[in-house]
Amino acid sequence: MARAEKLYAQAFQESEKREDRTSAIISLCGRAETMIASNPDEAVATATRAVDYAANAGLDQQAMTLQSLANVLINTGRAMEPQTMDVLQRALAAAERVYGPQHPSLAVSLRVYAVLLHGHGRESEGESVYHRAQEIVDNTFGPDSVTAQNFHAEYERILSSVTSPTEPATRTDSAMRQVSQASTSQTQPPTLPAVTAE
Repeated sequence: MARAEKLYAQAFQESEKREDRTSAIISLCGRAETMIASNPDEAVATATRAVDYAANAGLDQQAMTLQSLANVLINTGRAMEPQTMDVLQRALAAAERVYGPQHPSLAVSLRVYAVLLHGHGRESEGESVYHRAQEIVDNTFGPDSVTAQNFHAEYERILSSVTSPTEPATRTDSAMRQVSQASTSQTQPPTLPAVTAE
């Protein structure tokens, strides 16, 4: 990971020299993700820097950096901190403005938010948010699709670890790391098949 961190740092510096804000933001987010295990505080600081750097960029870049910061906060054991809930709410609002209220990428973020709400003892609100996420997946892929079934199974698996009879903070942080890791690879919208005119 140290090599990846160094490469992201170099990519960021090169992007700044070229005044390529998009590449710089992606480099900061990537660097933050690589530092989670080795330097959690620096990972949070770097992800926060990416959010600040994207403040004057496009809304899509703001949504991406906020989601990255939320993932970093969750994966560094800060799922129960108020800042995490705030960042995730801001990420959801930005993602909804970028992708629209029915986009599959939004469903993944909603699922993370639903689990976080459960972890904070706000079960009914968490269920409501999750049902919205499941509706998006069902409408996009079909309720009987493998994607929809996997989406629901993953939620149930993670939710069971949030509601297991262990120490509340420990089980929530563990569950949030699981859902964040499951969503990290899905932060970009899925590629849909090309439609050709006949």
